[in-house]
Amino acid sequence: MNFTRIKQFALSIDPMRALPLALVSLVVVTAVVDILLAFQPAIISPLRDGFLRWVGRGTGLSSWPGLFAASMSVLSIAVAAAVLARFVHGVKIAPYRWLAPFLVSVCTMVMIGLTAELPWAAPTPFFVALSAFLIVGGGEVFLLGSILRMLSGLILIFTPLSLLAIGYLQSKPNAGFSSAEQLFTVVLALESIGTLAISIVGQRVTRDASRTADAAEEQTDYLRLQIIELLERCNAIQARASRAEKQVAQFQAFWADHGQRRERTH
Repeated sequence: MNFTRIKQFALSIDPMRALPLALVSLVVVTAVVDILLAFQPAIISPLRDGFLRWVGRGTGLSSWPGLFAASMSVLSIAVAAAVLARFVHGVKIAPYRWLAPFLVSVCTMVMIGLTAELPWAAPTPFFVALSAFLIVGGGEVFLLGSILRMLSGLILIFTPLSLLAIGYLQSKPNAGFSSAEQLFTVVLALESIGTLAISIVGQRVTRDASRTADAAEEQTDYLRLQIIELLERCNAIQARASRAEKQVAQFQAFWADHGQRRERTH
């Protein structure tokens, strides 16, 4: 009964542990939105104008567009704060699964937006998507830990960058690279190196988590053995107590019988 109460109390406290993270996420997102609206006030104008066209300028609600836009902004801040809190919580548990796709997605969007020409006749979005697939997959293979798999992961991660560098060196051995091509190569290098770094961190986090789990399991086994030993001692003590009770009962019966015999002889 007491264990059930303690478990229910712990479950009721668990949401309170996430409260500081939620508050910090809310403050961060609110500050970012305030700074964005301070420097770019025209962002909220389409929302206000669309509300005016929807309600009509002749109605009594035409004075509410600012309130509606502010309410939508607050709602967006709340949703963004919840997403940020979930993201931070996921990074603590599995950093690679949350950080690597985010980094690769950002780098992919940046590379697609560049006007760089590839050294071979292939569309840029196809090469960028294939590079993202190889880099993320290589990081997952690198996480597995064995030497062969780590080497395979390294090969997969740096294959797109190596192909791009070899292609540029063969197509333009003497000519210089444009700024877009240089930036494209730098972003791809940052994507590869960043994914490898995140994979290394994720591997260490997984290793530490497994060690912590093994230590907790060993502690649990030790406590289990202690409990079993205590139960065996309790059983032995109970058996001795039962034997002592039987001996006392036999002794009392003997003295009672001896007293009755003495009374009969007298």
